Amino acid sequence: MPEKRKGADRLLGLIAAFQMNGMGFAPLPSMPRKKLTYTSQFPYHVMARSNNREWFYIRQSDLWDIFCGHLNSIALQYKIMLHGFVLMNNHYHMLVTTHDSFNLGEVMCRFQTSVSRTVNKYSGRTNHVFGGGYKGCLIDNATYFLNVYKYIFRNPIDAGITSRVEDYAYSSLVRASDLPLVTLTEAIAEQVPYKNIIDWINDDRFDLNKEGIKKGLHKTKFKPVISRSY
Repeated sequence: MPEKRKGADRLLGLIAAFQMNGMGFAPLPSMPRKKLTYTSQFPYHVMARSNNREWFYIRQSDLWDIFCGHLNSIALQYKIMLHGFVLMNNHYHMLVTTHDSFNLGEVMCRFQTSVSRTVNKYSGRTNHVFGGGYKGCLIDNATYFLNVYKYIFRNPIDAGITSRVEDYAYSSLVRASDLPLVTLTEAIAEQVPYKNIIDWINDDRFDLNKEGIKKGLHKTKFKPVISRSY
């Protein structure tokens, strides 16, 4: 079975398990806050900011091409499964599942180093592109995954850049063909009260408290402040 199909089946199974038992998944054991568990069984949210949180110093359209080029390369080399990607002015968000043979640290070291070298070569500069390492957050629960999925794609709306997610050009929702995506749209559509996933993402209501989601993504294992908003 192709790697992408197996990966999609694994994530579909993860969401289906939540639907069947109503309790989510058997969570991984608790871990120290600063230690990231490497696993290929569950997806990660990954985020990294630009140096000094300033805007990346090349045009966003060119930066998108650079990021996409390297994401396609690491998908082939490290067999990752990319479920979502959003590029903002000074940071990015990614949802990714790794392969058994490679851990997230190996993947991200290669990815960020490659992106930095290409950006600096393109711009003729030698500065740090990223303001430190990436932040990885393991997501081992289907409800959590759905809320994080919605949260990252709403970033352009929350930043005041656009009023609808489909109008933001630097997102895998809009430019899926540029990226090596393993999409989960069918599985997600079965879990949300909308026929169209775009409409669900544009609705600003979350099952979990949005500030709790944001804080939860700073942990190495996602655990939000749970508060029903509707």
